[in-house]
Amino acid sequence: MDNIAFKLWDGVCRSIEYRSDDGEFWYFPSETIAQGFEDCDGSANLLTSLLRATGFDAYTVVGTYRGLGHAWTELDGEIMENTFTYAHEVPDPLNYCAYAKFNDQEVIEMWPGALGQLFAMGRRNERLKLNLMAGASRRAGW
Repeated sequence: MDNIAFKLWDGVCRSIEYRSDDGEFWYFPSETIAQGFEDCDGSANLLTSLLRATGFDAYTVVGTYRGLGHAWTELDGEIMENTFTYAHEVPDPLNYCAYAKFNDQEVIEMWPGALGQLFAMGRRNERLKLNLMAGASRRAGW
C-alpha cells in the first residue's frame, strides 16, 4: 500500500473514535472531523474522501462483517478497517462481505438487489460485531 494512503488510514483510525449510533445517519466528512467520533460508515466516508482528494481510487463499502451490517474503505481491493484504533492489516478478510461500494463518482452493487438486502437487515448486534473484530485482532497478535 502507498505510504500516503497508509498515513491517511492511520490518521483516521487514531483521530476518530468509534461510537455506535442510534439509527442510521450518514455524516459529511467535515462533520465527522468536527465531532471527533463516528460509527463505521462515517469514518469510512471520511477516509474514502481523503483518499479520493489525494488522487486514489477508493470506495466506501457497505456490507457485512460475520453477517452483521458494516462499512469500511476499499483501496485496490484491500479492506481498510476504520474502527481499529490504528491502521493494520485485517486479520480475517474472508469474514467481510461487500454488498455495494461507492464514491463521489459511482455506485456499484455487487449483485442485483444487494442494497435492498443490506438495508432490510437493519442495524443489530453492534457490540457483538465489535467483539468479534477485537477477538480476530487479538488472535492475530494486534
